[in-house]
Amino acid sequence: MEEVAQELEKYKISIGAVQEVRWKDKDNEEGIVDDFYTELERVCDKIPRHDMKVVLGDFNAKIGKEEQNNMVAGKCGLHEETSLNGERVCMFAEAQRLIVSSNCFPHKKIHLGTWKMPGRDSCNQIDHVLTSKRWATSIMDIKTCRGANCDSDHYLVRGVLRHRIANTVKARKTRVEKWDVEKLADVNVRQQFQEELGDRLTGLTTDLSIEEHWNYLREAMKGTAELVLGKRKFERNEDWFDEECRNALDTKNQARKKLLQVGTRANVENYRRERTLANRLMRRKKREAANSKNRKIREKLPAERMQEILQEYEKYYGCIPGKITSTS
Repeated sequence: MEEVAQELEKYKISIGAVQEVRWKDKDNEEGIVDDFYTELERVCDKIPRHDMKVVLGDFNAKIGKEEQNNMVAGKCGLHEETSLNGERVCMFAEAQRLIVSSNCFPHKKIHLGTWKMPGRDSCNQIDHVLTSKRWATSIMDIKTCRGANCDSDHYLVRGVLRHRIANTVKARKTRVEKWDVEKLADVNVRQQFQEELGDRLTGLTTDLSIEEHWNYLREAMKGTAELVLGKRKFERNEDWFDEECRNALDTKNQARKKLLQVGTRANVENYRRERTLANRLMRRKKREAANSKNRKIREKLPAERMQEILQEYEKYYGCIPGKITSTS
């Protein structure tokens, strides 16, 4: 999921949906599909009629350009003929007053296919986005992004939604400044901080009111912290994501780009190998960082306090943290 989140951020996607559906009983697949659409219609019927409904996912359905689909789908799809699953999608859309928005925007064929058939260069458009006809104009665009790397044989489908929402006045939250207090563990920094704070407090007198006294102390502390400690810089996964992880991720992405350009067996094996190496490296880095943090906590806390924390942890989670292993 870490890689999926990075790809969504890369393509500036605010809302993401990840789907994985498999029918357990292949012999009774038609009955399972009927039950699925019956349940889906039951859920959609509970939604207020004037609310915007968006149904999206892998329907395994090809929707063609036949005239009978004009009321529920556009003519900008990839396929000419509608499959059996496509007919079910069109029937569901007509019953729920929905429109297949993924077939309404003209794009090149390379930006219409959502699933690449294994061992072939041809693509099918089987992932769709259905929206309420009342709000059909709120969908600005839907297209496939082939460059997104989500470790799936399906491509990322990106939609642009513009929805009018009533303006609500919200008070702006003041951002709390966080200082890099971990520097105080250094004896020299701690001594510098004490000396600087002492110099700033020399002008403090007793004839000030309580409010003035507090403001003077606050400004002295903030000024000293900004001068000696500085603000804390927070980066995501900064405790384990280093240059080695970044290089492994870049290598894996380059292998995927080569695979998309030329889908040979050698490129497939190369991409799988680089993906495995990158995943193993990042799992190891995360594990080492977690062990290091756990070890530091155990070193700082006394044995009695640590025992109490472990007991509370066991009561809440039903188990105790695993034994710390050496990372050397």
